[in-house]
Amino acid sequence: MARIKQVQITFVPVEDRLLLRLNTTAREEFRFWITRRYARLLWPLLERALAADPVVAAQTGPAERRTVLSFRQQQALSKADFTHPFEAGHSRLPLGEQPVLLARAQLRNSAPTPVLALHPEQGAGIDLALDSELLHSFARLLGETMQRAQWELVPIPVMDPDGEQSPTRTLN
Repeated sequence: MARIKQVQITFVPVEDRLLLRLNTTAREEFRFWITRRYARLLWPLLERALAADPVVAAQTGPAERRTVLSFRQQQALSKADFTHPFEAGHSRLPLGEQPVLLARAQLRNSAPTPVLALHPEQGAGIDLALDSELLHSFARLLGETMQRAQWELVPIPVMDPDGEQSPTRTLN
């Protein structure tokens, strides 16, 4: 099974959308449009995946969970490479050359990593196995790109298991 090799998220002002591009180790490229509405659907799923990390969830209080989450984030992002340019021109575009407009998102808690399903209203999409590095990198890229787009959407807050929101913070 092909793994995600690179993720790129850019703001396209004329479309007022984010362009998500994913490269795989099998030299495939997947292209998706993320609208502001879809980003609002995606945030709670990413937040839930971040909070579900067993090391984070094992902490007794919200301050401890935020501290451990921050540490886990630093660990994951230290392994990520944000310096290499996105490799365009892959030999295969399984979903076509034009980006697919995403409409449905679902997070499945599959062991050992959660799976994020990104799909259009109809037709094919992809399922991403979110290991720690991919989860934190994806959240960082999405958050930074949404800020550049000036969508004024709240960055991912760390949620208390009881549903209480902690102070807003940006994952970076």
